[in-house]
Amino acid sequence: MIPLNTEELNTHTVVFNEKCSDSFPQFILNNNKLEHNAKDLYNSLCSHETVDHLEYVSLLAAYKWIPGSMIYWDRRLLHSSDDFLKTGIKEKTALVIFTTKK
Repeated sequence: MIPLNTEELNTHTVVFNEKCSDSFPQFILNNNKLEHNAKDLYNSLCSHETVDHLEYVSLLAAYKWIPGSMIYWDRRLLHSSDDFLKTGIKEKTALVIFTTKK
């Protein structure tokens, strides 16, 4: 993903350690809450999520959107935007490229 902002924004893409090949509701049905989870992100980056949902995932990284940067991760990993609306950002634009390894 290539953020297309031309000035630095206080926003992040949040990537979790857990893999999911279907939907998050299905992921919750098939997995247990984690002892070391991401619920602390509710008060910062993920206030748009529920604490309950954040207890099923653990943080891999929060990548800040920096002009000229590229953010990449294994697309099987659960990920989310941060709660950018809370910081006054109305929209985010990026170029998203999906690749596969054969």
